[in-house]
Amino acid sequence: RAPTRGDGHGEGEGRPESDRQARPETLPGGILDTDAARAWAVGLVGGLEPHLRIALACWLRHHARTAPAATELHVHRTTLTTWLARCAERLGQNLADAAVRAELHLALEATAKDGDDPRALPRRGGRTYRRL
Repeated sequence: RAPTRGDGHGEGEGRPESDRQARPETLPGGILDTDAARAWAVGLVGGLEPHLRIALACWLRHHARTAPAATELHVHRTTLTTWLARCAERLGQNLADAAVRAELHLALEATAKDGDDPRALPRRGGRTYRRL
């Protein structure tokens, strides 16, 4: 029997293992209206400038850890922290909230573009970011 949390919400608590339902690894096709999902995602993150989209997506891929994300982006941690503060301000969201981060991750994945890659950030020598 699988260990339980002791709060009455343990997975399959009180049921034999054969009666537990399997969790699908992916959502079945058609469960969401694609246009509605895309509209939600664009409404959430569509207004971000490209460098902020790239930085936020990279930071989220690194589980909200600034140092490894800054390294991948080739910017200083302070620069990334400033960009993340701008993201939070423009989105009106609290990036410290895990649920917000999950929503943003989904929205960024749903609206990803070919140019949303850390290597696509414009550079002017070394680690300097040049705003277009």
